[in-house]
Amino acid sequence: MSASITHTTGIPVRGAASFSGVRGWFRVHAASLGWLVPVLAVTVVVQAWNMAGTPQRIDDEGTYTAQAWAIGHLGELTHYTYWYDHPPLGWIQIAGYTALTGAFARYPFAVEAGREAMVFFAAVSSLLLFVLARRLGAGRATAAAAGLVFALSPLALQYHRTVYIDNVATPWLLAAFVLVLSRRQQLAGFAGAAACLGVAVLSKETYLLALPFLVWIAVRRADRSTRRYTLSVAGAVLVVIGGGYLLLAAVKGELLPGSGRVSLLQGITYQLGSRAASGSVFDAGSLANQAASQWWALDPVFIVLGTVAAVVGLCSR
Repeated sequence: MSASITHTTGIPVRGAASFSGVRGWFRVHAASLGWLVPVLAVTVVVQAWNMAGTPQRIDDEGTYTAQAWAIGHLGELTHYTYWYDHPPLGWIQIAGYTALTGAFARYPFAVEAGREAMVFFAAVSSLLLFVLARRLGAGRATAAAAGLVFALSPLALQYHRTVYIDNVATPWLLAAFVLVLSRRQQLAGFAGAAACLGVAVLSKETYLLALPFLVWIAVRRADRSTRRYTLSVAGAVLVVIGGGYLLLAAVKGELLPGSGRVSLLQGITYQLGSRAASGSVFDAGSLANQAASQWWALDPVFIVLGTVAAVVGLCSR
């Protein structure tokens, strides 16, 4: 029945049915919640504990925090001329969090408000990682372990706390994979996955690298009778969302380079070609080598075991 009936009037009571449905959902998922809730609690506590003290604040954090502040207080995409160095959706989401929670008013330093937003995004990522592990067939304990590794790795403490737009994009990427693995309503799942990937890319453009893997899973999962249709719809959704960024630049007259103005093409050219490269990871003096050395110093166990697990996973159905 879609609604219960009162004994006195015989009038359907939809609120009671809704409550019953929610209670039924909790009963069905009680075991999973028993594993997930402690993982989320650990994630939030560990990420929030002394978040203002470590790691040391860096210039990128100040930039993204100032850009988020400009959204809410200046009504602009940045506090300076926006030159399409990154898509703006990442710091727009940070601005949304700080506006909803009043975070800027609660801290003596603005970056701390941005770091609080990172705690929120880390918690969402941990939740989605648990769901993704379950969708891939992992047991509840294994899914919980994945969430704990995500939260407790020294690499996580170093980088998940830092105000990086990568941390904002990660939940959307995880959501894309969760949706593409949906067992029901495949069209909605594929379209939702494409939308989530689009948001992830407009938050951090390098997340476009995940597109081949998402397409590969979609092709494998799609029902043969509707594969062409569902994949076409998903592709159209992704193109429309990505096209919104191009439309923004076109409306502002900043799509192509010109005298006295910034342009989207100029920003892309700089990011992909003219900016200084990070160098080879095998070159002791390169930025890539310095980053890899820092990762190794923070958590060699995770790097070794993660690499081994990835290889084993490729060899296992």
